[in-house]
Amino acid sequence: MLLGVPFEEKLKILIFLFLMLIITLGIEKVREIRRK
Repeated sequence: MLLGVPFEEKLKILIFLFLMLIITLGIEKVREIRRK
């Protein structure tokens, strides 16, 4: 799927996905805290 894509582009995609995961988990934690 990502064959032919430069390493730097792969790195950008991985960092972006990682940030999205952190943001999603952060929002879930905030929602849990607000429920209490």
